[in-house]
Amino acid sequence: MAVRRSQGGDLATRKGLASALGIAKELLVDIEEGKASPPDSVIRWFEQEIKKELPPPRGSRGGVLEYFLSAQQFQPDQRILDLPCGPGWLTWELRRKGLDVTAADLFPDTFQAGEPAAVQVDMNSPLPFPGDSFDFIISAEGVEHLENPWQAFREFYRILKPGGKLLLSTPNYSNIERRVSYLLKGSAARPPLPVHRHREIPFNDPPHLSTFPACYWKLAGDFAGFTLEKMDTCAAHKKQWFFFPSGAADQPDGKIRQGKYTNPL
Repeated sequence: MAVRRSQGGDLATRKGLASALGIAKELLVDIEEGKASPPDSVIRWFEQEIKKELPPPRGSRGGVLEYFLSAQQFQPDQRILDLPCGPGWLTWELRRKGLDVTAADLFPDTFQAGEPAAVQVDMNSPLPFPGDSFDFIISAEGVEHLENPWQAFREFYRILKPGGKLLLSTPNYSNIERRVSYLLKGSAARPPLPVHRHREIPFNDPPHLSTFPACYWKLAGDFAGFTLEKMDTCAAHKKQWFFFPSGAADQPDGKIRQGKYTNPL
């Protein structure tokens, strides 16, 4: 009954919904009161409506995708690329605001945000979009998985419109915890096993092939032609509290930073 009333218009009434479902009003009454079992058509309708109300699961660390929603004001006439989109939580949220979002991922079958469906894109290869296609590219937690993120930055630059922006997040391998790991182990991250480097295998936790420090991500953007506008923390690592205040020396204001780039042309 609650789902029916959430429809608005004629579908919010028993008569209107019963007519749309092709069943008698009396049967709908019995179903709502628990006196009759719903036919398959009613079950399918209910499942579809429930899916409309529930967003897809997040494919990134908590706080990352929410940061993108709050960090930028998007306009309805702007085109946005969500790459990699994962299950599609960010695409779902942006489309709810009436925005034009193209979702893309290496494994589009994992996309759960409805239509239009996600397109298959391998970020290690040339991107299948014409130049000057998008006003914004949002790339959340993706570049660290690439074999050649430098090429990805050049492709991002190519498909952005003049003045377009790349909003990008990636784990911070410049933080004090990673520096201590490098000091003790000789590596800021555990190198993936050879079997984990096969990018056609859809791992739940794909390996990080490009564990660059922050200065190298800026360099990749510089080489592609971008101008760095802002670096910020979008999902603080709370487990690092015991490194404070030594971790504050990483940046003048104590923040561990991420990136946001703009196409200046």
